[in-house]
Amino acid sequence: MGRYSTTTSIYQMLPGLTTSTSSDALIQQYADRVAGLVDGYAGRWYDVGDWTTSSSTPQIILQISDSLVAQAVMRSRFTKDGQNRNEWVEDLGRQAIKDLEAIRDQKLIVLDSTGGEAGRASTAPLVEGTRENYTPVFDIDADTAWTIDSDLSDDIADERD
Repeated sequence: MGRYSTTTSIYQMLPGLTTSTSSDALIQQYADRVAGLVDGYAGRWYDVGDWTTSSSTPQIILQISDSLVAQAVMRSRFTKDGQNRNEWVEDLGRQAIKDLEAIRDQKLIVLDSTGGEAGRASTAPLVEGTRENYTPVFDIDADTAWTIDSDLSDDIADERD
């Protein structure tokens, strides 16, 4: 079963969905896929390996996962012919993806159950910048000491000859 969404949470979210073995299998299939998607977005900044139970997983992650799974289940069950479209189903998925993008872009901070920021991922493999351990050349002299070479025009003329 997916790490974040459960059949119980999806049945509660979609009370019109009939409880059955085929519905359970469908929910499980989408829950597994959505867990990978959520991990891909949130794993850039947060230690998703710590989110092993529903109590250790931030509520926003559970909400996003349930929304995406519910959208996939509803689309699969009720919009097979491509003609029947429910805007609320599409809006559910769009908003969840926007939230994941906000997490990825650090515009939405993930909080744990205590209200503090969720554990951060190790940033060791991330490139922080290409100027690490670099001493800039321009900081050697004061700005007012910078001048143009006095014999620059002579050097240019010599190069042309």
